[in-house]
Amino acid sequence: MRQVLTLRRTTVSLLGLMSTTHAQLVIFTYDQWERLPIGMKEMYVAGAIDWLSTVSVAPAAGTGKYYNDCLAKREITVHEVAELMKEVVQTRLDLRPKPASGAILATLIKICGTPVPEWPK
Repeated sequence: MRQVLTLRRTTVSLLGLMSTTHAQLVIFTYDQWERLPIGMKEMYVAGAIDWLSTVSVAPAAGTGKYYNDCLAKREITVHEVAELMKEVVQTRLDLRPKPASGAILATLIKICGTPVPEWPK
């Protein structure tokens, strides 16, 4: 019973922290992210991709759009990105102690490649 209450408290806390207002404040290392339940992992990945494509400043907005369009075109789900992250980190152990966003970006690059920057006109 105590474990269920702890899990519920953790879930509610994470949901609150993952809201748009607070999403920028929650930073997990890959190791911490890996210990989350699959639903929470997917929410974290979705929030990071959403942030990259909607909240980022002008220079990064093109990058966000590139990855968002790529994932939509290829019909890749957040679940698939989360699963592929595990494979990416197995080949890049240096990502484990770092923020999960690095593993997310490495995964997006593996799926979609690196965007070509738009040079100033």
